[in-house]
Amino acid sequence: MFAGQEYITMGDAGLVTVFSMTTVFLSLLVISYVIDLIKMAFSPKDKKKSDAQPEVIYVKEPVDENELPVVIMAAIEQYERERLVNPIARSQEGTYKNWR
Repeated sequence: MFAGQEYITMGDAGLVTVFSMTTVFLSLLVISYVIDLIKMAFSPKDKKKSDAQPEVIYVKEPVDENELPVVIMAAIEQYERERLVNPIARSQEGTYKNWR
């Protein structure tokens, strides 16, 4: 094609790709470690750490079977109210032809 120009083979292109991806990955890994070190260096230190874990108590509340339909109906009603107030939400196609 041009005098003195060498052609790049698929193997050369693959080698360059792998090298570039490795370089980017290692750079991001180093940045991640630097961020972690900065976080550890500048985070406030607790002078008194207690090894005792707080006790977690799980309370199972009785489930009301009529609660879910009420919540769904409230959400639908709120959606309908917003459609009446907001002219953009009223337009289903995203046009403003019914806006006025």
